[in-house]
Amino acid sequence: MMYKIYLSREAEKFLSRLSRGEEEKIIRRIEKLGEDPEHFGEFRGNFWVLKIGKAGYRVSYRFSKEEKIVKIGAIERRSSSGYKRRFY
Repeated sequence: MMYKIYLSREAEKFLSRLSRGEEEKIIRRIEKLGEDPEHFGEFRGNFWVLKIGKAGYRVSYRFSKEEKIVKIGAIERRSSSGYKRRFY
């Protein structure tokens, strides 16, 4: 059974600022989380992180096996100033 994916407003806003190609690449990877969020991510204590491509995007998320949902909290470029604040 697939997980339903929810994006935070912050994640939606981040995606809206990207080129169409970059946005589509990130969305394709996020959709993979619907198959098995544990398989594609890395656990960081309170949340999971999905690493995306050589561009260095990172997606933070949480999921519930019981409810079959994945909640995307934030998307950041690894080189951004907000990366360390959010992901470590």
